[in-house]
Amino acid sequence: MKMNLPTFCTTPESDQQMDADMKNKVTCTSLYNTAISLIEDRNLSGAIVVLNQALELAGDTPQYLNMLGLCLYARGSFKQARECFVKSREIDNTSINVRRYIKSMDLKDFGIYVEPFNSCIEAVKKNKPVKALFKLLPALESVPNVEGFNLAGLLYYKLGMRKNAARCWMKSLKIDQSDKTAAYYLSNCKEGFLPITFEKIIWGGILFCRKAQIIMKSLG
Repeated sequence: MKMNLPTFCTTPESDQQMDADMKNKVTCTSLYNTAISLIEDRNLSGAIVVLNQALELAGDTPQYLNMLGLCLYARGSFKQARECFVKSREIDNTSINVRRYIKSMDLKDFGIYVEPFNSCIEAVKKNKPVKALFKLLPALESVPNVEGFNLAGLLYYKLGMRKNAARCWMKSLKIDQSDKTAAYYLSNCKEGFLPITFEKIIWGGILFCRKAQIIMKSLG
């Protein structure tokens, strides 16, 4: 017995909705491709902006969330990165990469990085920049990120080691060449016009430290 083919009925309103959905899909795909190009050009800050725009249009999409999470992680925004990965896993729990990303930030593994950074901040508070660097640099080898290198650069600059400071900020820009903070430090460091106080170092370090500590609290 033959089956009757279904008849599709459309209305002007449904046609308009289909057109809008298609435009959103095309726009989101274009935004995602733009983000990929920006990442290839080491412009993570720009990619983060574009990916957020795509997510606003498409809603929580694993592909966009994963890419955004990786960008945020590289910048040192660990809490936001983990939130992206967790949202992605809630939508699609079959992704091996997402599970690996989250596992790498769990209490046991990520604490290896968080604790040395906390020790670095304590050393900064006690006006011991050499000890602070001793704690921070090995941690950056394990988890290189923009904000960590920016802080290391400030510590080197405070010690009068401008070349080492510049190298740290150049490493930040190597990860994200659009980072305005590193660019500002590097430019003014070369000119010798960078006003630096331990209060500034402490404040910058504490802000970054809180981002790392929130991971431990959320897992504890």
